[in-house]
Amino acid sequence: MKLIATIFLTLLPFFVAHAQMDTLWLSNAYTTHIIFSTDITYADLSNSRIVAAKIVEHNRNILAVKAKCPFEETTSISALEANGTMHTY
Repeated sequence: MKLIATIFLTLLPFFVAHAQMDTLWLSNAYTTHIIFSTDITYADLSNSRIVAAKIVEHNRNILAVKAKCPFEETTSISALEANGTMHTY
């Protein structure tokens, strides 16, 4: 049991580091495009009052994101790819 606990505690920082969120810097003056390796099947905004996002119609692996207005608070965007990979920014 001690061996399992030791292995778990040793590997824990690697799992935590892998779960970190990426940062996007958005503006209400321009649109940011995020390109994924496969089609996006789902996208979610934590605060749709300040950020707008849409999947580009002709290239479903591109997510267009833009701030609706200047903002100071933190918000997040999640996207699920067709291959099952989830991204959070």
